[in-house]
Amino acid sequence: MVYIKHNFLNNKGIVLKDLGRLQKRLSKYPEARKNYDKSLEAYDNALGQDSDLIDALSNKGDLLRHIGDLLREIAQNQGQLKK
Repeated sequence: MVYIKHNFLNNKGIVLKDLGRLQKRLSKYPEARKNYDKSLEAYDNALGQDSDLIDALSNKGDLLRHIGDLLREIAQNQGQLKK
């Protein structure tokens, strides 16, 4: 039963991350960040129950890279608007 909950939380994180990636591609940055934050929360909840969940750790790392990409893209777009 515990494994199922961990797997559910990891899968929830994946779905929210993928939704955020789609929203980023559509330039819906606030929505993307909101779903990335929800994804991060799902991974943190899974890891809070078992810190050795390799899939959740790996997926969280991938998510953090996507958050960085999103923030860089937002900053670049804001820079272009100021020019």
